[in-house]
Amino acid sequence: MKKKISKIILGVIISLLLSAPSMAAEAIFQPSEINAAPGKQFSVSVYIDSQGTDNYVEKLKINYPADIIQVNSFSFDSTWIPLSQPGYDLIDNKSGTLVKSAGYPGGFSSPVPFGTISFLAKKEGSGKISVGEESIAFEISKQSTISGLPASVVITGPAVDVSDEILEGNSPNNLETEPGNRQEDESPAEEQKIEEADFTGDISQSSFMGMIGNILTLGTDNKLVGFTVALLLVGMIVYGVFFAKKKIKK
Repeated sequence: MKKKISKIILGVIISLLLSAPSMAAEAIFQPSEINAAPGKQFSVSVYIDSQGTDNYVEKLKINYPADIIQVNSFSFDSTWIPLSQPGYDLIDNKSGTLVKSAGYPGGFSSPVPFGTISFLAKKEGSGKISVGEESIAFEISKQSTISGLPASVVITGPAVDVSDEILEGNSPNNLETEPGNRQEDESPAEEQKIEEADFTGDISQSSFMGMIGNILTLGTDNKLVGFTVALLLVGMIVYGVFFAKKKIKK
């Protein structure tokens, strides 16, 4: 049903495209002044004031400074029937362009909510959210351009990690740790004892190896002498074992 209504609305738009435009409708941004920090999300509501003329369809183009903010999403007020056809529905965060179109069943002649834009502040800077020149309001027998005062945007302050925003209110102090996943931190004194024990063990092992090496090299610290002495010791051990076995047999 909605698809059929959308086609009817689109047909009305096409039939009115050749009509001479006149100034009538106005888009209103709320709030009109936005201050946010990098990494923060904020929303801007858009209202359409038909200036007393019966309007049925709106094509609203909104320009924004894409270098400092980006559009996360747009949600229509529940009364509107969105048009998703190419040219009437667009979010372009590279060029800073948002285009949204919808029909209002029965028409309206007083200010009504159009929708809400969710933005993300990217970095410090300032700019304006404004109504594009291609914004059009479609009336019963003609079309008119949509004007409107821009909303100012100022992004300043320390950067905030977006993941922290998602986890806000769920800090480690507020979360209960499951018994199977609970990790107890070791106290500084215990960590120091462990480090000292490891350090003492390394020194003892190093001293013992050094003493063995000193004996094998006969105090010369010469690897060749140590290797020769080691071979002699092995030979003596082998000969001693052989002599002992021979003596036992006798």
